[in-house]
Amino acid sequence: MPISDQSICMCALETSAGPWLLLAGSREADFEPLRKLFETLSQSPATVLLELQPYISASGQISLELCSQTDPPSKDRFSLSQLKTKLQDYSMARLHWIDETAGSYQWSGTPKEWEERALLLEPLIRKQTPGHIYLTDSAADVADIVVSRGEYPDLINA
Repeated sequence: MPISDQSICMCALETSAGPWLLLAGSREADFEPLRKLFETLSQSPATVLLELQPYISASGQISLELCSQTDPPSKDRFSLSQLKTKLQDYSMARLHWIDETAGSYQWSGTPKEWEERALLLEPLIRKQTPGHIYLTDSAADVADIVVSRGEYPDLINA
């Protein structure tokens, strides 16, 4: 059943570049609620299930938990060994599996990272021309998160 023209379809794909979590919308899709969610995560710690948002239509068995973390600890408060231990949490992948069998991912970030992700969506909001943006680091994460406007009609209309 096709999703509405305003909805964003969330699906997992295996591509020649590796695994993707794709957030795809038609040219008419409204990406502003997604940008606002990222902005909210930049302002206060929270955990949100993306597939439960009214503007998201999840395709298949997929769950994406968005998690806002606190900023990395200040270097002034800890000894070098304590700091290394604490910073390890911030050098790990930002997108990882919660349960691979169930298709559950967690995507985390600091307030600054969520603010940057919100800004990256601006071109898709301002222009209604086809295009896409990568929001993760494929070298560190279990998949790339790609936000796309008007590029995958076969997935959007499936």
